Amino acid sequence: MALLNHDVKVKVTDQVSREELGFGAEPTEKEEVTYSKTVRTNNHVANQLNSLTKIGLGKTVNEVIQSLIDSKLDSLPDSTKAKYDMLLDIAEKQDFLTHK
Repeated sequence: MALLNHDVKVKVTDQVSREELGFGAEPTEKEEVTYSKTVRTNNHVANQLNSLTKIGLGKTVNEVIQSLIDSKLDSLPDSTKAKYDMLLDIAEKQDFLTHK
C-alpha cells in the first residue's frame, strides 16, 4: 500500500498567538464575579452561625463565615495553603467564565 503524496501547500494568513487567546498570560485586572449562592447545612450549624452574628462576631452570617475561614487559613501549613490557593483560583476562574 502506497502513501498518498499530495503537493498541496497550506498557507496560514491570520494566525494568533496563545497569549492573544488568553493562555499563559496573567490577567491585567482581577477577573471575578460575585453572586448569591446557597450552602446547605444542618439546623444546628445554622443556629450557631446566627448566634455568632447576634453576639456581634459579624454584621451578617456571611461576615461570620468569612471570619471563621480567615481564622482557619491563618493556621494552615504553607503547603496546604498553597493547595488551597490553587483550588480557590480555579473555582474563581470557573465562576468568572460561567457568570460573566
